[in-house]
Amino acid sequence: RQTIEPMQRNGSWNLTRTAFQVPARFDGQKVGWAVVLCVPNSGRHSIGMFANNLRNVADERNMHLGDLIGDGPIDAAGYIASKSGLEAFLSEEVERLERGWGKKVGLLLAVMSDSAGENGKFVFPALKRWSHTISGIPVQCCQVSKALKTGDKKKMAGDSGYAAGLLLKMNLKLGGENCYASSPERIGSGQHGLALMEREPQGTMVVGLDVHHASPGSQGASFAAVVASLDMQCVKMRTIVTTQEMVDDPNNGSRKQRQEIVHTLYETMVDLLHEFCTKDCFGTGGRPPRRIVFFRDGVAHNQFEAVTEQEIEQI
Repeated sequence: RQTIEPMQRNGSWNLTRTAFQVPARFDGQKVGWAVVLCVPNSGRHSIGMFANNLRNVADERNMHLGDLIGDGPIDAAGYIASKSGLEAFLSEEVERLERGWGKKVGLLLAVMSDSAGENGKFVFPALKRWSHTISGIPVQCCQVSKALKTGDKKKMAGDSGYAAGLLLKMNLKLGGENCYASSPERIGSGQHGLALMEREPQGTMVVGLDVHHASPGSQGASFAAVVASLDMQCVKMRTIVTTQEMVDDPNNGSRKQRQEIVHTLYETMVDLLHEFCTKDCFGTGGRPPRRIVFFRDGVAHNQFEAVTEQEIEQI
């Protein structure tokens, strides 16, 4: 018989005594990390405190970031102000650091403005483009008021709780594994994973799909993003993003309209299943999953029939 504890109310996150299931670890002899400042007059003197605290909190969780590369942070404030050339500048600076220090940059920590609107217009998109399409180096963003200053509750350069929250994101970006889902009967047994995921010998792949459309009136493209799990804990994932072509508007032949139905889903599913077999996280000799659980978001009621006839057919 189990004793049911009273429900805890007004709870909060506390990451002080938590550990990662699989902490990311750099080879300190070959890889380190760097900081880029995307704001002017940001208190460069406190970057050492922030970096040391972040590294110490990482070490407590057996996550090793290696040394901070460079005599100081990369100063990108001029490129932020001009809203141009940031990607090329970052590539040049990272190459210079790697050549001068004899180590690869495995992570770039970007200190940004406190204004979400200002960041979203140029800084964040440029950083992500550089990370995802040019360098392949993970970027972790943080706000300047939280990272590089001290003195009140919102300025947390030496706060271990804030550092732990950043490390949750950084660990995943660096290939670590934060936490595992477990079936209730497995809690405390040392075994992990959901019974659904392994009920059949070849396991289960969970897939999610959504289509992002640019705002009304924008000429920006629409994108279909598909993500699939590769292991029993749903921590190893593969993501494929494709552009959605515009189609003729049936009510006005001279205009184009965006489409929600994904017509590249067949090719995407083939790639995902190939990745599942290649990784072979279930140890089944590279066989495809026995079962696929598919989540589809963003479909209006009048699109159900089209999804059934076209997308499910491709799956």
